[in-house]
Amino acid sequence: MGKANGSAIGVEIGVSGAKAVHVRQSGGRVVLEGCMEEEGGAFFSGTASERGAALRRLVKGVGGGRKQVGVALSSGTMFLRLFEQPETPVAALREAMRLNGPVLFNQDCRGYLMDCGLVDRAKASGEGVKRRYLAGGILRSEVEAWSEACRMGGMEVGCIQISSVSTLNAFEHACPEAFGGGGFLLLDLGQTGFTIMAGSGGELMLLRVLEGGGRALMEELSAGGAVPESRVFAELEGAGMRDRVRLGVAGLVRQVLASVGFLESRVGGDVTRVHVSGGKWGGITGVLSEELQMECVPWNPLGDGLSSGAPEGLHAACGAALQVLGVPAVAG
Repeated sequence: MGKANGSAIGVEIGVSGAKAVHVRQSGGRVVLEGCMEEEGGAFFSGTASERGAALRRLVKGVGGGRKQVGVALSSGTMFLRLFEQPETPVAALREAMRLNGPVLFNQDCRGYLMDCGLVDRAKASGEGVKRRYLAGGILRSEVEAWSEACRMGGMEVGCIQISSVSTLNAFEHACPEAFGGGGFLLLDLGQTGFTIMAGSGGELMLLRVLEGGGRALMEELSAGGAVPESRVFAELEGAGMRDRVRLGVAGLVRQVLASVGFLESRVGGDVTRVHVSGGKWGGITGVLSEELQMECVPWNPLGDGLSSGAPEGLHAACGAALQVLGVPAVAG
């Protein structure tokens, strides 16, 4: 958990660019002071010094100064797992994950920096009672590279998270009634993968990470790049493009429906709404609503602290800033 401050910076570093937000606590609310997005460039091809300069420029652009920075990373090399086991001290569990990754996750974790946290609200305790944990891993080389870039840019790193975890934390803050109610389903439309997170009563019960993501979908919709991306989005309301979107998201729709069925069987009630995050990919929510026959709604990562005119897709950056501020989070 980050140190409580009056304001903080959140930066999401994706596969094609970065977004930054500057947020401030004010009268029990967290409000957006500034935001900025930058595509490509030195974020991916530069040296540590050049990356640091790009980050410094981004942070300066949101009016951040020398504040703590929360970093949310997104790439196809990271992983998230939800698992159950008898309650174990987190420090011991981190070491077990590092050494026994193939057993726990069917994956070699020795090159990863691992972290985990409880995501249930146990009503029973004692020997043999299992608890639910969320575990995540980021390649050590990526963490070290971005930590060094932040240092070169004159920034103090408050936390480094997987972007989907940051998004989940923002959802808990922004939508407390949905998060703590009878059942929620959160769909994060990322560039390299789609993440489904579902739960009830403030607990995370299901996690599915689907490969492909927005980049693969755009490749399909643009006929391998033959159609400009801007034209694809402009034609989303047209019948021809909507039919192609339906084909492109058919697998995602099946996974969401399976997740809904799982959650309804666990909580004993109906799930009628899917909360969707993912910036420009919000344009496909209309098709998803039709295919799922459920309401698919975007949501504001700062609740009423984010103006309606703010850019889309700030969920992970806001979640990282909230972590630095010390705002309670399900997966800190």
